[in-house]
Amino acid sequence: MSKIIDLPQEVLSELFIKYNYDNIQSYLFGPEKSLYYLVPQIFILGGQQSLDKYYWERNGEWYLSTQQMTRVLGITTKLTTQTYFDLLVLHINDTEDRPKCPQCGRELKWSGRITSGYGSQGHKWIGECITHCCSQSCSLQYRVSNLELYPDYKEFQESGGAFGMIHRNKDYYGNVGFGNKETHAKTMMNKFINAGDSNDVCYFYFAALNDQSKFKFGITQDYETRLAFGISFKDYEYIKLLYSGSRVDIAKFEYDIKSRLNWEEYQSNEKLLEFNELVSQLVKSGKYKLTEYID
Repeated sequence: MSKIIDLPQEVLSELFIKYNYDNIQSYLFGPEKSLYYLVPQIFILGGQQSLDKYYWERNGEWYLSTQQMTRVLGITTKLTTQTYFDLLVLHINDTEDRPKCPQCGRELKWSGRITSGYGSQGHKWIGECITHCCSQSCSLQYRVSNLELYPDYKEFQESGGAFGMIHRNKDYYGNVGFGNKETHAKTMMNKFINAGDSNDVCYFYFAALNDQSKFKFGITQDYETRLAFGISFKDYEYIKLLYSGSRVDIAKFEYDIKSRLNWEEYQSNEKLLEFNELVSQLVKSGKYKLTEYID
């Protein structure tokens, strides 16, 4: 057991009842500017009665930014924004009780912000982050394994997912959400490149579909997540990794292939021979540093 703060149980119980995720933050300057309420009972532990004038005050209450909160808590109480969150949002006083990934059991990482909490991957702890898993891979696997807990996701999954629905119903959806195909392909390439380190090892793959009249190609850094994603939407029969390379080379290679196949990653089987020839020609050209993937 590792106690976070040494307070009588009756004081802790009062804090747990009175404070929560919603009332320890405020938006004095609109929803994009989140400030945090400095709870008096905790602040007074440090022997302080007031704050420097440059902190935001409203009706005798003090609100601080994340950086200010880190400084004030550290100086006056030996707490951190993490332990402040533990006490007033999670209502725990033992680090052993911190949240763990429901899929793999690993302890979730602290995001550094009270708004985001643990393992929320850039989303707000309440509302936006629906699974509180340690990774996108675990989040997907957990939702797929617990569909009864996520009715909206279940409905989305059973419909084939938005991307699947678009490709299955082109007459109805057209290119909705995609706009200019070339622009969209370039946007997705840049998004993939900027999603990690330029030298990350990534993969170019071929996917056989349950719709046996078509196939798909694509790129990924996480093969297992991509496979789980495709199978969960009842879209992929299997995935075969073809080549590995740096994040940048793999992204540009895929973009090059798309540019020669009408900017589409879903293709009819009639295009399979053309696809194989394009891939082979581009690899042999030496334009991209790729390595054939061998199981």
